Formats: sequence, structure tokens, C-alpha cells
Amino acid sequence: MQPTKTTTQPTRNRSNTKWRAGDIELLRQMMKQDREASGRQAITGETLKAWGRVFGRSPKAVQLMVHKVSKAQPESKPQDVRPQTYPTSMRLPDKWLTAADSLADKLNEQGAFLAFGRLDRSTVLRLAIQRGLAVMAEDLDG
Repeated sequence: MQPTKTTTQPTRNRSNTKWRAGDIELLRQMMKQDREASGRQAITGETLKAWGRVFGRSPKAVQLMVHKVSKAQPESKPQDVRPQTYPTSMRLPDKWLTAADSLADKLNEQGAFLAFGRLDRSTVLRLAIQRGLAVMAEDLDG
């Protein structure tokens, strides 16, 4: 199988420099084109050599970056580290907002959540909802 043809001209040897964001994006595109053209996941040695000439790097360096790129962001299944959240707006009584501000000040003075930075009203309300949901679930379970 012939390596994927690219329109990029070969560059000087950059084996001792970091990969640039543009290079990594170009590599992703080249990987996608190769996969579509050949119908296989593995990249041949000839393709790695051709890509090495494009990036001014050794085939081994290109192979390592291909591994990092494919491991970091698989196209078939994107990784989402945070659970999916949905914005929710609520109107709360002023009394609750004042209480949340007061609690935020007290918690900041105590330094109880110092590792998370300075607490504000929103964070206190999130903590209160989290604790309230846990208590409600506990009441229902037993």
C-alpha cells in the first residue's frame, strides 16, 4: 500500500524540537486519511518514513507521536473526564442567598475547603444541594 500523499513539503530536521500544535493536527489528519484510504488501523513503515520526511523527524519519532495522538484522543470513543452537566437555573429566596453568603464567609475563615480555593455563594449552594440529596436518599433507603 502506498503511503498517503500529502501536499506539505518536507521540512528541515527538527528531531530535537518539540512537536508544534499545527504538526500534531496535521498528523491527526494524515492518520485519518490513511485509515480511510487503507481501511486498516496499523500504519506501515513506508508511511512512517514518508511522514517523517514531511515533519523532518525519524520514523520512530513519528511512530511515537502517532501512538500518543491515538491514545490521547481516540476518534471512535472520545473521553470525557467530567460527568455531563446540564445548566439549571433556579430562583431562590433572598434569605437563602444571604445564608449561603454567610456560610461561604465562615467556611473561608475556617479554611475547611482551602484546597479548592476561595468558596463563593455558588459553591456553597452546590455543597448544600449535594448534602441535601445524600440525606434525602438516606432517608428513603432506611
